[in-house]
Amino acid sequence: MRFNRFLLTGAATALTFATFTFIAQESIAQDDLSMGFFITSSGPGNGADLGGLAGADAHCQTLAAAVGSGDRTWRAYLSAQAKDDQVAVNARDRIGFGPWHNAVGVIVANNVDELHGENNLGKETALNEKGEIVNGRGDSPNRHDILTGSQLDGTFVPGDGDSTCNNWTSSGDGSALLGHHDRQGGGANPTSWNSAHGSRGCSQSNLRSTGGDGLFYCFAAELAPQLDFNEDGSVGPTDIDMLIGEIVAGNSTDSFDLNGDGLVNVTDLTQWLNDAAIHNGFRQAYLIGDADLNGMVNSADLNSLGINWQQDIPLWSGGDFTADGSVTSADLNELGINWQESIPLAAQSVPEPSSVILLVFGLAGIVRRRR
Repeated sequence: MRFNRFLLTGAATALTFATFTFIAQESIAQDDLSMGFFITSSGPGNGADLGGLAGADAHCQTLAAAVGSGDRTWRAYLSAQAKDDQVAVNARDRIGFGPWHNAVGVIVANNVDELHGENNLGKETALNEKGEIVNGRGDSPNRHDILTGSQLDGTFVPGDGDSTCNNWTSSGDGSALLGHHDRQGGGANPTSWNSAHGSRGCSQSNLRSTGGDGLFYCFAAELAPQLDFNEDGSVGPTDIDMLIGEIVAGNSTDSFDLNGDGLVNVTDLTQWLNDAAIHNGFRQAYLIGDADLNGMVNSADLNSLGINWQQDIPLWSGGDFTADGSVTSADLNELGINWQESIPLAAQSVPEPSSVILLVFGLAGIVRRRR
């Protein structure tokens, strides 16, 4: 009997804890489910002539404002080619860092790499700014061709061929690369959301003839630009190396003073590790010792430290985890504390309460049988 009571008490405790954890996690998640992604419900109406990148961004901003999300900075997911005075632009570099939720709070991607890998985009999640499903293949009319001008990895297409309808200023001659928001159809990459095939032309009628309507993706892009010190569109080892350089040099440059206390020191390093990890799709701060910032501390990080052992190397990627300008036993100790530890991705979820309830019922059944 004492054993039975222990089982029931333990099961009830597990249920209470798991339910509390689930509710707490849901509460945390609800704090940041604001819309950060949508497909335009309509294009400007002149085919692929969007008024260039600036015109496309303005269209995103207008549509977002109409549904109460105009307080965010919106960017069109469009690449541009190097033509005339226009420098080449990668769509992936102009949309911020993520995470991005759709109009009903469902996450579509945690960061840029996930967006161009195993994302959560499809007909049911790639909604317009009103939270509506956009017509796909099999619907009438079909509107699944989405303007991107991009390759699978979100970069512009090099060479002389036109893949952006003259950088989104043509409604006549030319062509644009298109994605399929419903992940089905024809073309070289029929299931690609951003690079399925080229358009027949650039006019509204051309776009409609192959299953489009001049629509494009919009992303909230204002997230944590202060972490991207070298302004290359990503947050990674180069940026933290620059921060450590400032700390070691004793500078107090405002752009590196992340906590606004007038100093640039290890407290800013701690804040960068936390904020950068979250914006790169992890649930917790980067670990001390994670030289390559891949979310885990392993032999690769130890090798980075070993190569620079006892040298004056003020680089996080080189093993200077204490930001004192050299790689010493202090840095090795910090790495050792987190050896073979890893941080969870934000996409991971806590156990559903239903699973724990099933466990409790199972334990209760065992107790009854033992009685």
